[in-house]
Amino acid sequence: MSLVSTVKFSFAHKLKSKVFRRRFFRRSAQDSIASQIKELRQRRNMRQTDLAKAARMKQSAISRLEQAEYSRWGFNTLIRIADSLDARVIFRLEAAEDTIAEVERQERARASAAEHLAKLENRQQEFSVVRDQLQQAQTVRASKVNPARTALQDAQKPATGKEVLQGQSPSVVELS
Repeated sequence: MSLVSTVKFSFAHKLKSKVFRRRFFRRSAQDSIASQIKELRQRRNMRQTDLAKAARMKQSAISRLEQAEYSRWGFNTLIRIADSLDARVIFRLEAAEDTIAEVERQERARASAAEHLAKLENRQQEFSVVRDQLQQAQTVRASKVNPARTALQDAQKPATGKEVLQGQSPSVVELS
């Protein structure tokens, strides 16, 4: 098993700790809400001041809501923001054991994909070795065949007067 999959599996293990899980779930919700508000505001081509005016809030309040570290928002505040952005609020409670099971499933899938990728990379290396061996064999074969081919081609070429003078015996003599 690779180091990557070991690290990923340790996250599912960490989620089994209630203390870690509480912190993680809370931080995850804060991050998600902050980024969703900001992304939708930008999608609507609104500045923070525009959204603040529409929601009857201060711009600094919108700024705080868009910061993942901020956690003092309430449900009514989120409804006001959603109304001002022409959006709906979806609230879902999910059992911790369902989340852990999903993370474990995803980690197994990632580990399987990583293992498959490693096998493919290994096959690619094997094919590269075979390709290199074939190219080497073709080069050797060509070097053995080419002298005979060259002699045959030379014999079929019409000779010039210069070759005759150099003492070569052409098969056909052409006078230029």
